[in-house]
Parts: sequence; C-alpha cells; structure tokens
Amino acid sequence: MNLETPKYRELIPGYVLGKMINAGYQKITLEEITVDLAISKKTIYKEFSTKEELLNFVFLSELTKAYQKLVVLVQEKSPMFDKVEKLADLVASYIILFSEESLQKLKKEFPGIWKKIVSFRMSKILPLINHIINHSKKHKIINNISNELVINLFSNSLTAATDKSFLIHNNLTQESVFKTIFNILLNGMLTQKGKKLLTINQRIKK
Repeated sequence: MNLETPKYRELIPGYVLGKMINAGYQKITLEEITVDLAISKKTIYKEFSTKEELLNFVFLSELTKAYQKLVVLVQEKSPMFDKVEKLADLVASYIILFSEESLQKLKKEFPGIWKKIVSFRMSKILPLINHIINHSKKHKIINNISNELVINLFSNSLTAATDKSFLIHNNLTQESVFKTIFNILLNGMLTQKGKKLLTINQRIKK
C-alpha cells in the first residue's frame, strides 16, 4: 500500500476508532494494525511513537468533533425542544467512547489522556450543555431543577446503557437503552408545556 504520510495520519486513527467502538482500546495491538492495514510498524511509529500518543489523538479528535457539533446545535435556529432531543442523540452517539467505564480505564492506564478529556469537558462541553438546559428553563420546557443534578442523572444513566452483560442478556442496543432512559428522565423533568411539545414531536415522527 503506497500512501502518502498525511493519509496515514487519517487512516491509522480511523481504523483504531472503529476497533475502539466495537471492542474498546485495550485489545488493540500493533500487530493487528499492521496486518489489517498492510503497513509496517515503522510507518505506525513514524506517525505515533507510542500507543498513548495514538489514543490521545483519537480521543481528543472525537471530543473536538463532539464539541463542534454541540456548538452548531446551540447556534442553530430551531425550537428549543428539538435542541434538547438532538442533544440526547449527540450524547448517545458518543456513549461508547466516553462512558464512565472507558474513562475509569483511561484514568488508570493513561492518566494524562484522562486529565485532558476531563478538562476539555469541564471547560468546553459542560458550559454548552448548561446553556441548553438554562434556555429550556427560560422557555418553560423543563422544571427549575439543578443543572448539576440533571447532568449527573444523565451521566449515570450512561453506565446502564454501556453495560455489555446487561445489553447482551436483554438483547438490547446501547442506543435504544439510552433513549429509553432519556425519555423516562425527560418526562420527569418536563413542564406541562414540555410534555405537550413532546407529544407533538412524537406524532410528527410517526
């Protein structure tokens, strides 16, 4: 395979990301990468000198993409309730990479990457989520509940949505479990106005 160096910079992380989504980062080996991509270890080391550097690139790249999508969501001119639902879809799409289980493993094995993710979330992601929650309150879509409590409830719900044994035993997908949990929690937070909007949205989608 005769690829230019810049393409390797995209090819290798793209392959690793796919593996991480399916089986987690711990099982990824250089041997597997070289065989599946038909490239040499020398080529990999030229782009990423260590596994930590490679994982750092993948995690931070995906986190940046999530942030950029969140910025677009906040800025788009759409009904506030639609933004809340789109926020849930965005979170669901990144469940596997940034679940509590994944982050705890990173904290033990690669604390430097873990610190960067936590810092990024605190400084960039959470302020935007708080912005959406505050606007939902302003438009009287959700009740006046502590933002921190709302975020913690949804964060904790991700643990159930990413428990592989639970998913396999019940023949469920991570996305379906999270959306079910989201609807349960959302219904508890919605005002009467919010519940009416939820009903309207569900009818439109059918």
